[in-house]
Amino acid sequence: MDVYQLYPKSLREITLTLPCSKSIVNRVIPLSVYFNVPLQITNVTLNTDIETCLNSIAKMGFFVKYNPETNTLKIDRQLDVKKEKIHLDVGPSGTTLRFMTALAPFLGSKIHIDGDETLKKRPIQDLLEVLEQQLGVQVQYHEKHGHLPFTLIPTLDFPKTKHLTVKADKSSQFASALLMILPYLGQGATLTLCPPVYSYSYIELTLQVMQELGFEIQKKDNYTYEYVGRQIPEKQIFYHTEADWSAATFWYGYTALSGRKTTLIGLNPNSVQGERSIKQIMQKMGIHSEFNTSNELEILPAQSPLQATDADLTLLPDATPMLAVLCAFAQGKSTFTGLQTLIYKETDRIQALVQELKKMNVNVEYASNSLTIYGTQPQNAVIETYQDHRIAMAFAMAGVKIPYLSILEPKCVEKSYPKFWEHYKQTGMLILHRRTVI
Repeated sequence: MDVYQLYPKSLREITLTLPCSKSIVNRVIPLSVYFNVPLQITNVTLNTDIETCLNSIAKMGFFVKYNPETNTLKIDRQLDVKKEKIHLDVGPSGTTLRFMTALAPFLGSKIHIDGDETLKKRPIQDLLEVLEQQLGVQVQYHEKHGHLPFTLIPTLDFPKTKHLTVKADKSSQFASALLMILPYLGQGATLTLCPPVYSYSYIELTLQVMQELGFEIQKKDNYTYEYVGRQIPEKQIFYHTEADWSAATFWYGYTALSGRKTTLIGLNPNSVQGERSIKQIMQKMGIHSEFNTSNELEILPAQSPLQATDADLTLLPDATPMLAVLCAFAQGKSTFTGLQTLIYKETDRIQALVQELKKMNVNVEYASNSLTIYGTQPQNAVIETYQDHRIAMAFAMAGVKIPYLSILEPKCVEKSYPKFWEHYKQTGMLILHRRTVI
C-alpha cells in the first residue's frame, strides 16, 4: 500500500497553472460525434477521467490524437468504421459511464459496457429506464439489474419518442447525458426533469458547452428543455477549455491553513462552474480573493483567525471535502447543507468525511443532507482515501497544520488532478513516500 506522510517544512507563496475542467472536456468529447469536420480542443490536461472518455469515443470509431506539447486534443470522424459489437471498459469514471450509455445506442448495433467494482455500485438505473422505456433500447444485464455490466441493443422502433423525462435527484449527469442526445432526436425534441433537481450548475454547464458548439437548446420552464437546431460548421472547430474551479478549492484551503498567498492561473471569473461560488464562501471565513489585471486569481491569507461558516453546497458539492477539512480548524460551528448527491460519488463522501475527521478528534454531526463540524485542534491520523480523489486532496491540506499526517493510496488524485502532488511540493511541503505507515 502506498502511503504519503506530509510535513510542513518551509511553506511559501505559490503560483500555479490549474488543470482544465474535466467536466467541460468530458462534455465536448461526446458532442464531437455530431460534426463531420475535425474538432480541436485546446488547454486539455489529461487525467484518468478524460483518458477513459477518449478511449471510449475511439472505440466507437472516432480518430483521437493528443499533443502533450501543446495540450491540444483532436477528434475526427472515421466514416468507414462500423463494428458489429463494441466493448467499453469505463473503469472508475462515472461521467464516461453516464454520457456514453446515453450516446451508445445511436452509434453502434450492440455496445457492451463494464467498469470497475466501485462503479458497479454507483447509480445508473434511472438513466437506463429512460433508454428502455422511452427510447426502446433493449438492455441486457449481466450481473445485477440496474447496474454494470450491461449490453445496449437498439430495437427496430428505436428511438420510440423524442420527448424524454428523467429523474435527476441522484445525479445531474443523467440530465446532461440526455440533453446531449437531443440533436439525434431532431428539432422539437424535449427533455423534462422530474424535481427535485440537485447539482443544477452542472446542467447549466452542459447547456453552455452545447451553445458554444453551435447547438441551440431553449429552456421552456424550470424543468423542460427543447432542442431548436444547430449551426453546421464547414471547417475545423476550435474549442478552448477553461481551468477547473474544483481544483481551485483545494488551494483556498492551502492559503487558509498556511497563511501564504496563492495565485491561480487559467480560471474564468465568469464561469458557470458551480465551484466558482467557493469565492463567496471563503470570503465569509476571512479569505479574500480577487482577479488581478492579468486575470489571475489571487487568494490572500486571513487577517484574523479562520471563521466557521454555514453554507448550502447544492451547486458545488465537490467542494464539500475541502470545506469540511478546513472547518475542522476554524473557530466555531460550521454547518453545510445541500449534500444529497454526495452518497452517490466515488464513495459515500459524507460517511468518509465523518469517519476520517473523527480519527483526527474532530466532533462531527451528520445526516443525509447536512454536515456540522465543530472547530478544534485536529490531531495526527492515518487518512483512508477510499480511492476518492477529492477526499485525498482535501485531507492533504490538513497536512499543512499536522506534521506527519498520513494519506493512504494517494495516487487516486490522478482521476482529476494528476499534478496535484507535484503542485503540493511547490508549497514547501515535504512528502515522505512509504509503503506502510511509520
